[in-house]
Amino acid sequence: MSSTGETFSKILQERIYQYMWLIKMSAAVAVQKFKYLCDLEDKDIKLVSFNSRLYTLPHFIILDHRSKSIIVGVRGTKSINDVITDLTCNNVVIIEQRRPMYMGHRGMVESATRIKRQIKDILLAFLEEPFP
Repeated sequence: MSSTGETFSKILQERIYQYMWLIKMSAAVAVQKFKYLCDLEDKDIKLVSFNSRLYTLPHFIILDHRSKSIIVGVRGTKSINDVITDLTCNNVVIIEQRRPMYMGHRGMVESATRIKRQIKDILLAFLEEPFP
């Protein structure tokens, strides 16, 4: 590769790094705003995921002491991957063991299944003890 090409490649890598840093900073700012608006403390936020890939949606788990609730929030459609998830709309079986069988939108079922795998242990741990 020529030195011009190598320089361009280094500049591009640096720009990508800066872009990723800005995305992470934006996420951190979003969490701070959310904490402020909902009057939360750090200890009330149990999980925050900003992963946004195909069938993987950003989500969070927070404790709401006023209502003694565990809140699981999932961001809706925002990125091109989210649109592809939305367009994956053929039906799939959700629960085979039940009659009648329950069907769901494939993109939503896959996204929900992935989130469930990530948060299941956290939620089960809450069920083993009184609300904090």
